[in-house]
Amino acid sequence: MKEARNDLAKGAYKIRNDEKLQTRIKVRGIILVLETRLNSKDVWNTRKKLIASDDTSTLAVGEIGLDDSTNPSRRDSERQIKYFRKQLYLATELNLTVVIHSRGRPSLHEYVLATFGEICKPNQLIHWHCFTCTTQLYSAAVRQFSNIVFSITPFILKDRYSNIVEIVKTFGITRVDLESDAPYIPLHSHTIGNPYSVHAVALKISELLQQPIGDVFKITTENSKRIYKLQ
Repeated sequence: MKEARNDLAKGAYKIRNDEKLQTRIKVRGIILVLETRLNSKDVWNTRKKLIASDDTSTLAVGEIGLDDSTNPSRRDSERQIKYFRKQLYLATELNLTVVIHSRGRPSLHEYVLATFGEICKPNQLIHWHCFTCTTQLYSAAVRQFSNIVFSITPFILKDRYSNIVEIVKTFGITRVDLESDAPYIPLHSHTIGNPYSVHAVALKISELLQQPIGDVFKITTENSKRIYKLQ
């Protein structure tokens, strides 16, 4: 067992020191709520130190945002808001891309965007993870921020998310990237999502826009590289 732990530690060290690999610090608001019930100050200081450390090749802070899908209490909602704002300020201070996680009522998404508008500059690099909002919110976000990209997931294949199809057909993919959100979003019922599902997403987009799938991959890849400053 001890040898296995040592091998794991050596592997982790190699990963941390591989310059080809980059880091995105992911701390969802709902997770912070659970952790901060114990010791909010220690948890936040640890996160902040990790993000700001020169030992990591951190490109982004996220996913951060708000989530009311579990019907959180008023106290937990306030904690989410508190740490969402703290993480936004930290990302702007360190000039890092922000990855949004926003899940719940339409008014919640509007509040998330309004908070970005309050704290971030118009040129803030933003990646909106698993975007399922309306065309109106898409348009409002684009008007407010010049460097924002929206992830399209396998939800585009589901009838209940016709708004995603409408967004792609109306606005194209100049601000879109592909996301599997594996293992959470399966292509089919009773299956587990996997990274290869982005091919099905790209194929659907290519059919909607009557555009070669190779072009879809090229454009969305360039969008991802730009938003994470990988060019």
